[in-house]
Amino acid sequence: MSLIRTIFFGCLAVTVLSVLTGCAAYHLGSSADLPFEKIYVPPASNEGFAPQSQALITTNVRETLLRDGRVKLVSSVEIADVVLYIKLKDYTRTARALQSTDTEIARSFDLRLVAEISLFNRSTGRYLVKDRIVNERSTAHTENPYKNTSIDQYALAEYQSMPRLTRGLSRKISDIILGAW
Repeated sequence: MSLIRTIFFGCLAVTVLSVLTGCAAYHLGSSADLPFEKIYVPPASNEGFAPQSQALITTNVRETLLRDGRVKLVSSVEIADVVLYIKLKDYTRTARALQSTDTEIARSFDLRLVAEISLFNRSTGRYLVKDRIVNERSTAHTENPYKNTSIDQYALAEYQSMPRLTRGLSRKISDIILGAW
């Protein structure tokens, strides 16, 4: 009985030791060092006339940067190390699937949102990233347009797709800003 007990406690000790030493090297977040600590993100400009996108993209980028935890989001340009400028440059809507009975009526659309980003370093007066183009695509599906309803199905489908489109775009922007330097 003591041999079984010795083997059991030996295996238990090896397991606990391997788990503890495996976790010792783990670090939360990314290990890439950034050349800045404080970032200011002013409201995005909307030159592409994307509906409801200006506030969404600004909020999503700010939340993504906060979640990363390596930079501090500040509320003033004066105390920031860098400033992230976001311009929504283009928004396109292309018919993807058409009605089988009427080829003028689309049932789904491809949506594409294009942004231009610049990251300005205030201490050096130079851009770390200048006029970088980032884009994201999504699809908007509509209901039956012949259905007797007072809601504009096309506008509703586009409105519901905009948060998904801006979330994807904000992740790409954050990856560029927080990527390996």
